[in-house]
Amino acid sequence: MVKFTLNRIYGRLLVTTLLLPFAIALLSVSFFMPGICMAEDSETEYRNESFAYFLYLTDRERDIKDSVIYFYTPDTIDGYIHSNDTIHIEGSSDYPVFWKRVTTSSNYMPRNLHVRFGEGWGYRSRVVFPDSALEIRRFNGIVGPNGLFLGSADPATMTQIAISHDTLFVRYCFIDPDSLPADTVWRCSPSHISDGDKYLIPSSGCVFINGKVLLSAAKRFGSNPRPDTTDGPFPFLPPNANNTKTFISAGLEGRLTMGTSDTLIIGEDLVYNHCRSNFAVPSTMDSCADILGLVSEQFIMFGKSTRLTTHINAALAALKGSISVQDIYDYIHTNWKQSLFIYGSLAQRNRGKIHTGEIGHERGFREKDFHYDVRFQDNPPPHFPKTQGN
Repeated sequence: MVKFTLNRIYGRLLVTTLLLPFAIALLSVSFFMPGICMAEDSETEYRNESFAYFLYLTDRERDIKDSVIYFYTPDTIDGYIHSNDTIHIEGSSDYPVFWKRVTTSSNYMPRNLHVRFGEGWGYRSRVVFPDSALEIRRFNGIVGPNGLFLGSADPATMTQIAISHDTLFVRYCFIDPDSLPADTVWRCSPSHISDGDKYLIPSSGCVFINGKVLLSAAKRFGSNPRPDTTDGPFPFLPPNANNTKTFISAGLEGRLTMGTSDTLIIGEDLVYNHCRSNFAVPSTMDSCADILGLVSEQFIMFGKSTRLTTHINAALAALKGSISVQDIYDYIHTNWKQSLFIYGSLAQRNRGKIHTGEIGHERGFREKDFHYDVRFQDNPPPHFPKTQGN
C-alpha cells in the first residue's frame, strides 16, 4: 500500500508519508468517532498489495463458533492490522499496544481510552477473502501421480511434506484401521520422510495439494540437532522402538507458496535456512532471500505434535476458515504448549483461537509472540492472495 495519512489523535499531530514510484488511484475517507479520535485519511492503494502486507488480517473477529475474540494485555503488535469486522479490545490494568497503523471496515469497541496506537487508526474498504486459491492452482509447478496436483481429496488420507533446502520430501498417510481407539491414529508410508518422493521447488514458486497436508521444515542448530517430530510411521505419536524419528531438515531455502484444498496442519517448526540462530528473520533480502507462503482454502492448524515452543517463518492465510490449534475445541483432553513465535503474517476469514484455558483441560499456546516480516511489503510470497482483484 502507498499511503499519505494526516491524523489528529487525542490532539496530537501524526504525519506518515510514504512514496513509491507506482501508478496510483486515490481513495479519501473522513469520519468521526466521539470521545475517541478524529481522523481524516487520504489512503492511496495499488493493486499489487497482498494479504502479506498486514501482520494481522481478518474478515470476522469471531471464531467459527461465533464467539468474539478480544485483543488482551499484553498483546503487542508490530505490523499493520486490518479487520473487516469490529475490533474488540479488553480493558485491564495494562493495555494492548499497536505500533503500526490499525484499520477497520466497521467500528471499534474499546472499553477504555488507554489502548496505544503508534500510528493511529482509521477506516479502509473491505478486503475480500476469496473462496479458493485460484492463482496458486494456476501456477502449480508440481504434477502429482494423478496428472494434476499432489495429494488426494479423500478425507481418510493426508499428504505429508517436509522441506529441507529447496527440496520437498513427500509421503502419504492414512487413518490406521487397526488403531485403538478405532480410526484415531494416522500412519504414513514410507516409514521415514527421507525415503519419500522428492521434488524441487518449481520455477513458478507455487505448489498446490489436494486434501489435508501435514507440513514441517524444522531446522536445528548445534552439534546434536533433534529429528523432526513428525517422522516415523506414526507422525503424531512420540518416538519409541516402533516409531523412530531420524529426519533432520535444514529449513526452507528459496521462495515457495503452498496452497491446499483442505486443512493444512503445521506439525513441526517451519523456519528458513537463513534465519538467525534464535529463528528470527533478517530484515533484508540480502541477508535472507527465503520466503514461504501457506494458503489453505480451509483452515491452518498447529498440530498436536508441535513442540512446547514452536517457531514459524511464513505468511499464513486461511481463506474460508481460521488459523488455530488442532483439537482446540476438544473439551475432554489437555494438550497445552508454552510459546508460539511467528515471524511473518496471518490472514484468516474467522479469527482462530490459539489458547483456551479451561481448568484441567488447557489447550493451545500460553504465550504468543508475533512479529511482522518487513520483507513481505516489497517481496511477498509468489502469487500470494491480493487484497484487490482476487
